[in-house]
Amino acid sequence: MKKSVWWKQPIKDKYSQLLTTIIVLFFLGPNLEGKTGQILVSAVFLGTIITIIRTFDIKKIYFYLLLTLAGISFSLDMYSVLYPATRQDKLFILVSSTISALFIFAALVTINRKIFREKRVNSDTIEGGIAVFVMIGLLWAVLYRMVAIVDPNAFSDLGDTRYLLDTLFYFSFTTLTTLGYGDVTPISDFARTLANFEAMIGVMYPAIYIARVVGIYTAQEMSEHD
Repeated sequence: MKKSVWWKQPIKDKYSQLLTTIIVLFFLGPNLEGKTGQILVSAVFLGTIITIIRTFDIKKIYFYLLLTLAGISFSLDMYSVLYPATRQDKLFILVSSTISALFIFAALVTINRKIFREKRVNSDTIEGGIAVFVMIGLLWAVLYRMVAIVDPNAFSDLGDTRYLLDTLFYFSFTTLTTLGYGDVTPISDFARTLANFEAMIGVMYPAIYIARVVGIYTAQEMSEHD
């Protein structure tokens, strides 16, 4: 019998753990002040995703690539916390945001592919789909931040630049859910295109995911009654 290597050890209810972590950080993150709180949020978020992905049947080199991106992203987050002046450095913010976006994108694609290949549906699978949906909103918030850094006039009413990412998190999720309060709006052509694309994903992903889950569940029920 082939022995499992360390990066593929199973985790029970891994998607439930991921979703719970994201939701907790989603609500507690803005309220955690100080260096320790900000570092903790980054460490828990990145660590949880890496812990989940290590259980997947993926190539070792790809796992280490994700691990490297997570390490660089965490290091840049720590540096920005320890040296607050860097938060006003546009080049630093752009590089940091790019690394974060690459990691989140690679992670959500990996997790989503794993979920869509599942042969059986359970509560953990469903929560995994929800976690991916939330991660899409996180990814777009980082992309919006990059756009706002390159073009400060890309969005209206962003407010204090110290809370730029918080504001764009808010804008991202109101766009993803097609709620759109209208207090923050995209102005530049690229920002509008990016927002439109997120809104389309916000409508299409739940529909596709629900159809996939129903299809698997139906096949599962038929096989159990044969």
